[in-house]
Amino acid sequence: MADGYRFIVDPTTDFGSYQIVEIHAYAEDEQIPPNILDGYYDFLTEDTEPPYLDNLNPAPDAVDVPLDSDVSLDILDNGIGVGRTTVRLWVDGILAYDGYNFLSPYDGPDAYQGTVVDGYRFVVDPTTDFDSYQTVEIHAEAEDWSSNLLDGYYTSPPLIPSRPICAIRIRLTEPPVFPLPIPFLLSG
Repeated sequence: MADGYRFIVDPTTDFGSYQIVEIHAYAEDEQIPPNILDGYYDFLTEDTEPPYLDNLNPAPDAVDVPLDSDVSLDILDNGIGVGRTTVRLWVDGILAYDGYNFLSPYDGPDAYQGTVVDGYRFVVDPTTDFDSYQTVEIHAEAEDWSSNLLDGYYTSPPLIPSRPICAIRIRLTEPPVFPLPIPFLLSG
C-alpha cells in the first residue's frame, strides 16, 4: 500500500461456528495534532454446526418408566436456527412427525410441537401404551437454515409396567360388611 499499512491477523485458533468477531482498529499518524483512526466493525462466521437433541424424556438412563409415557425432546441449534419443516421423528422405525403433523399411531391428544429458546420441543403421544420391558428407539432428523444435518438416535431404557396391586384371597363363612368407602376390592 502506498500511503498506509495493511495488517493480516491469523489467529492461533479457528473462529467458532456462527460467531460474531469484533475488530477494533486504532491508529495515529505523525501530524501535530495527529489524525486518528478509531474504528470498529464486526463480522459473523458461517454456521457449520448441526442441530442437536436435548431434554430427552424419557432420558436414556431413566428407571421405572411407565408404559403410557409420552416421548419428548428438544431439537436445538446454536447457529442460524432449526428449519421446523425439515424435522422428521421416528419411534421404533415408524414415522411419528413429518415436519408438519404428528402421524398415527403417535398423534394422541397430548402430541405437541412448540417453540423453545434456540429451537423446538416435540411431544410424541402414542395412542396405545408401549409393551412391558420394551426399549424404544427414537430417531430424529432435522436441518438448520445453513443445511447442517442432525441425524440423531437414542434409545429409551426398558419400560416398566405399573406395579401390580397386591392380591389377597380370603375365604369367608358369612357375607362381609364394610363401612363406605371400601378401601379395597373383593373379587370371586
